[in-house]
Amino acid sequence: MNPNERRSTPSWTARLFAVVCAMAVGACSLLKPSTTEPPAFYSLNAAPTALVRAPDGAARSLPTLIITPPRAAAGFDHQRIIYLRNDHQLEYFAHSEWVDTPARMLGPLL
Repeated sequence: MNPNERRSTPSWTARLFAVVCAMAVGACSLLKPSTTEPPAFYSLNAAPTALVRAPDGAARSLPTLIITPPRAAAGFDHQRIIYLRNDHQLEYFAHSEWVDTPARMLGPLL
């Protein structure tokens, strides 16, 4: 081999340096593990009430009320819990969510 020719393969020191750098970058995540808090889930439920029996014959004479399923306004149709600090600016609670969308949870309660 001619001493004036350059070697095309990296030397062992360059390889060692690359391995040490890769280990150092990977070890940074071990120093401070993420402490992400799991979300708390909330639901809308009806308050327990005592059932009252209607008098005989009353059910036949009363009209039926049909309610359409509730719909949420834009921005309120998902499971993230929203609050308004300023007008026209929606903000979200970081660690709180609805079990389902509020409109779907409200439907059975009507």
